[in-house]
Amino acid sequence: MNNCMSYLVLVATITMLLRSVAGEEMQAGMAVVDITPPVPYRMSGYFSERLSTGIKDPPLAKSALLY
Repeated sequence: MNNCMSYLVLVATITMLLRSVAGEEMQAGMAVVDITPPVPYRMSGYFSERLSTGIKDPPLAKSALLY
């Protein structure tokens, strides 16, 4: 685990402990969404127009919520 992930796990653990001591219910939610554009898609940053030909690793948007 990298430092950022370790910090998030620590914060989540402390939050759950404090809520359980206070007698409040803890809720959590997670989501992962594939945000891959359709093929062929115009790619920016090139001198002439260039279209994508496929996807090697799809980009994912990830989110977690603790309440």
